[in-house]
Amino acid sequence: MSRDSSPRTMQDKRRESITANPSVIKTMGNNNQEPKTMRNHDLFTDGVIGLGIEAGMIRLDLGSLSLTEKDKEGNSVLEHRQRVVMSIDAFLHTHRAMTGLLEHLEKSGAVVRREQPTSGNGATDGDMNVEDASPEAPVPARSPNFG
Repeated sequence: MSRDSSPRTMQDKRRESITANPSVIKTMGNNNQEPKTMRNHDLFTDGVIGLGIEAGMIRLDLGSLSLTEKDKEGNSVLEHRQRVVMSIDAFLHTHRAMTGLLEHLEKSGAVVRREQPTSGNGATDGDMNVEDASPEAPVPARSPNFG
């Protein structure tokens, strides 16, 4: 099979790039447009700082440690960074997936459960320190969506 010796056009190069790289999508319409690359944005969080339901949608407020905000002891505090909003069905699917992953991590020894829950709220005896036994003052919600 012989290759044509004529110079390749920009459109030919674009086609080859799209064929070689499946993450590139050819734009529709104007053939002079460059192809757009699909972007995958990874999300990092240090934890969920708020969780609620509003208008039938689950809202998870995610936080990460602040570089500038510190608590009284000088430790970084969690700051709101991003919110995940999903349907109840999507939340239940996510819960099942996370539960399955946790079971896998326990079986592999990567996670060891401290104690089984003793109350209906999911708290374990190991979650409470003796110093923290007194009730804490209520903390205002960080997001107006969780009033």
